[in-house]
Amino acid sequence: MYEEMSEDPPLTAAMRHKLQQRSSIRTSSEITSLIRSGNSSYGQRKSHSGYPKYKHSITEQDYDTMSKIESLDYVIVDSEIYREHERKVSAHRWDDGYRWVLVGLIGLVIGLIALGVHLIVVSLNAWRLSVISPYLQKHNIFEAYIFFLLFNVTLGVLGCLPILWEPAAQGSGLPEVKGYLNGVRIPHAFNLRNMIASTISVVCAVSSSLPVGPEGPLIHIGGMVGGGLGELRSRTLNFRIPLLPRFQNSRDRRDFISCGAACGVAAAFGAPIGGVLFALEEACSFWSSRLTWRTFFGTMAAVLIMNLGVNKWSGVVNTNQDTLFEISTNIASFNLFAVLLVSIILGVFGGLAGGVFTYLNLKVNKFRRRFINKKRIYKVMEVICLIILFSAVIIFSPLGFACQPLYPGNNIAPAANSTIRYTCPPGHFNDYATLLLSAQEDSVDHLIGVSDDRFTRSSLICFFVVYFVGAVLTAGCGLSTGLFVPMMLIGGSYGRLLGALFNQSWSVFDNLDPGIFALVGAASFMCGVTRMTVSLVVILIEVTNDIQFLVPIITTVMVSKAVGDYLTYPLYDAQLHQKSIPFLESESINVMDTMKCSDTMARGVVCFHLNEKVGNILKVLRATTHNGFPVVEGDNKYKGLIQRRHVLCLIQHRIFANQKRLNHDEFWAAMNGPRVGLTELQLSPSELDMEIECWLYMNLSAIIVHEDMGLSTAFRLFRTMGLRHLTVVDDSNIVVGMITRKDLLHEVCEHKYEELASSSSVNI
Repeated sequence: MYEEMSEDPPLTAAMRHKLQQRSSIRTSSEITSLIRSGNSSYGQRKSHSGYPKYKHSITEQDYDTMSKIESLDYVIVDSEIYREHERKVSAHRWDDGYRWVLVGLIGLVIGLIALGVHLIVVSLNAWRLSVISPYLQKHNIFEAYIFFLLFNVTLGVLGCLPILWEPAAQGSGLPEVKGYLNGVRIPHAFNLRNMIASTISVVCAVSSSLPVGPEGPLIHIGGMVGGGLGELRSRTLNFRIPLLPRFQNSRDRRDFISCGAACGVAAAFGAPIGGVLFALEEACSFWSSRLTWRTFFGTMAAVLIMNLGVNKWSGVVNTNQDTLFEISTNIASFNLFAVLLVSIILGVFGGLAGGVFTYLNLKVNKFRRRFINKKRIYKVMEVICLIILFSAVIIFSPLGFACQPLYPGNNIAPAANSTIRYTCPPGHFNDYATLLLSAQEDSVDHLIGVSDDRFTRSSLICFFVVYFVGAVLTAGCGLSTGLFVPMMLIGGSYGRLLGALFNQSWSVFDNLDPGIFALVGAASFMCGVTRMTVSLVVILIEVTNDIQFLVPIITTVMVSKAVGDYLTYPLYDAQLHQKSIPFLESESINVMDTMKCSDTMARGVVCFHLNEKVGNILKVLRATTHNGFPVVEGDNKYKGLIQRRHVLCLIQHRIFANQKRLNHDEFWAAMNGPRVGLTELQLSPSELDMEIECWLYMNLSAIIVHEDMGLSTAFRLFRTMGLRHLTVVDDSNIVVGMITRKDLLHEVCEHKYEELASSSSVNI
């Protein structure tokens, strides 16, 4: 019956009653049991959220990952001791100023890290090229390959070692940043070990000639710097500076991580405005106007440090940092409608190519998770094999391309002077080798900033294929890697190819700089993979420093996004599903409009009384993994909510009723101090009979909903407020259920709805 309906049927009274009789999701183990009980099509049915559903079969590794992930507490614990503290203290007039200082410090540190990564990578690439160039010019190809391979393999192995030390540093880190800023506590995602491992690994990975970039890891590193400096402490080192304790909470840490991620984008591209917009559009689930200004200040500081450092390091890297990629042609002298037509064509191709890239990369990563990531030696061997393959392609494939003369008429952009001779005689160069052997930023500048026709169609086609396949295979391997620069190279290659074709076949494009189409092509492919729109346009305008390309870039981005959305999820959203991160989308799905809170809530909620015996609390804590407990009086009438970690802290420090009370500062000092595990608590029989004053430390303002509230409304409330627990009550204010993040996942709600509908149709 359900399969024959074109739209989601409303829940009938009988269906809702049957659903209420079923056991609801309460813990990570129960959610996995529910998923396992479904048929094999779970995760493969069509989504109601606008994208075609990413086809991902749930594995045992997914279950283990879900069981380790919990939500963050973004709400203020409005307890009695907190209210008493707020009444006594004066207004926190300096808090906003301290935030500005910390954000500026975050920007400076991230700028220094990005500068160090950039200079080391450029220096290593320049030294390697200077060593192999004499061998190539003497036609000693094999000797050049041996050195090239050994150098790259050494860097690849050195880049793998930090990943073996901290596996959470593998990949770009963008899914982890998005997940954390959505309210998910991901283990080891933002600790000091991860930051050190990511920094070392990304330097080695980008320097090993693999088709990877540093931008994604820099965003992740920026988030880690923001989280650490914002709180002025390190959980890895068990170190804390006893300053500004008011900022040591999940809400402020979230904001500092948002600023850090934006600073990472700004430092990587030299785009302060684009960094702010990236955080707002792509990374963050919670935003405010004050955060906008503070983040902009941090991105300016990061770009300032980056530019000053690069300018100081003159002679090693390009010192013209005002314009990262330069195009010399004035587009206003050409037919704008013709340019827009080509932009539309590039947008369609970019959306298609981006969808294919995402699909293939997810397949490769699925295979990698099943067979390679299970053993550490396999990760290292995979990286070595990729380096051997790609190094061979870089060194040997240019042999199939003819040499071209360098003549004075070539209009060469300043940063594109470094053509590669390869095996060519003096005064000549190999266009294909120039694209492959140059540093990635120089290759982008060759594609975008060179106005002549030095690159043949065959070289552009082969470069596109090599980088497309290489990026598909490499993204997600046992290194800390990004994709932004490789995406620019892939899109720039087919964009320049199309521009060259139109220059020769359409008179309106005579003498039009093919770099324009390379820039538009880069925008189309980046949007096709990531679905970034506003932030992508602004970043590209900032790096080219030319507003005249705004309309073509906007056109191709909109078309590419529309085509890509029709095909598949954005890459980083699909990786969230693949990594089993319980990410709450910004909108609810259709089935939620027909369901109530009572249809998905967990029943049989364990509650504490206003004064609860220590023995009873310990029994509950040992028997469950719940992190929030409603506090009730009488016959389960709701009064507030107390967290598991708060109760454990009170028991650990023997804060019993009628004996000792903590004020707000003392309580949070105890929370931030050394903790003991549940199994390590040793209490005497008399202490077990003591009581904990839950009413004094519980959250009096924890949000509750009625059991008949629409599930879509509850979803928006949960998502907008950044909740961890949502208590459900009936008409008499009696606790009847609890809703957590995993109860509101789109896949879970679809599964529960379809399970009910199918069982109802069978009974009928």
